[in-house]
Amino acid sequence: WATGLASYNKPVLLRFAHEMNGTWYPWAAGVNGNTAADYVETWKCLRARFKAKGADNVKWVWSPNVSFFGSTPLKSIYPGDGSVHWLALDGYNWYSGGGPPDDWQSFSDVFDASLRELASLSEKPVMIAETASAEEGGNKATWILEAMSRDLPLVYPQVRAFVWFNENKERDWRFTSSDDARAAFVAAANHPYYRGSLPR
Repeated sequence: WATGLASYNKPVLLRFAHEMNGTWYPWAAGVNGNTAADYVETWKCLRARFKAKGADNVKWVWSPNVSFFGSTPLKSIYPGDGSVHWLALDGYNWYSGGGPPDDWQSFSDVFDASLRELASLSEKPVMIAETASAEEGGNKATWILEAMSRDLPLVYPQVRAFVWFNENKERDWRFTSSDDARAAFVAAANHPYYRGSLPR
């Protein structure tokens, strides 16, 4: 992979072993006997191998899930600024109807505490690497408009990249899950912030 990406010779964002602070992937701290130190060591080892192959076009994206009760503390699994180019977070408005912590949550409900936690770790640029909202339990169109037209441009200017998880998986996360959601997404994506018309 390192050799292939080096020969590609164009910028690549590599999000290696994401959501490592959770419990659902085999590489996560606390799973399969892994420790936070193991994760950091693995990250740094792989980073060194890419560097040895001349893959300097690869930018490393460290991407935990938003923190939750029982998750591995982000500080313990951060490889350090010398090994990371981007900080990222994955987080969703799950809404299951089962009560806390799966009540309807706004974008800021999902991300605020973890974005502040990232700011305490580093001043590297921040990416929302995965997000979306359920359709049930609230107004998805409003969620989209508030997240993309208010929160990202005005409340969280440290976020420099944003990825919508556009899949019908655990929920119908797609922005096309309803006509209202689609219209809201199109309107929000045309906000001047995303067209480079506003200063960053």
